[in-house]
Amino acid sequence: FDESCDKEKELLNKLGENAISSYVASNKITNMAIEIILLLGTALSTFVSQNYGAKKYDRIKYAIKLVTFISIACAVVLSIFAYFFGGYLVRFITGITNPQIIYNAWLNLVIVIVGAIPLGILHSVRSSMEAMGQRLPSIASGILELSSKCVGAIYIIPALGYIGACITLPIMWVICATFFTVIYLVKRNKLFDKVEINV
Repeated sequence: FDESCDKEKELLNKLGENAISSYVASNKITNMAIEIILLLGTALSTFVSQNYGAKKYDRIKYAIKLVTFISIACAVVLSIFAYFFGGYLVRFITGITNPQIIYNAWLNLVIVIVGAIPLGILHSVRSSMEAMGQRLPSIASGILELSSKCVGAIYIIPALGYIGACITLPIMWVICATFFTVIYLVKRNKLFDKVEINV
């Protein structure tokens, strides 16, 4: 996600100093919040890999549901916290006092952390499928991510300005989360039937 953020910073430079300052300030906080979601997915990947090898598919199904629920719950709690206290947090962590920069940073913070809800679904399902040897969906997801970033750079940010930069990542997460959820639901029975046959 850091590379995506770097590309957006280049575009934000054209929107003015306040925009890039706001974006950088909020990213210091959003990166920490998103790391929680990513760590949950990484832990799930290890668990799924071990249990897939042991052919304990019931535990895999339960773990995917549980970690996805926890990820969504964390994102909701963080979103509420960001909405009510994000401005104070930006001021405390960065030392910025400019009201416009603080407001723009708060806006990006709230939008991106709300976007961590589909990110939790995406990372849980993608990590699980990769742990079960399903690499092709990840390659397709990478293409979707790149395409979404291109659309954001070419159309969304020029059309909407700063708010366009704020919504680009969440839109990408929604698209990829939908893609992976559909793939998982379609392939789930085949994956676990295969395990069952090998028992």
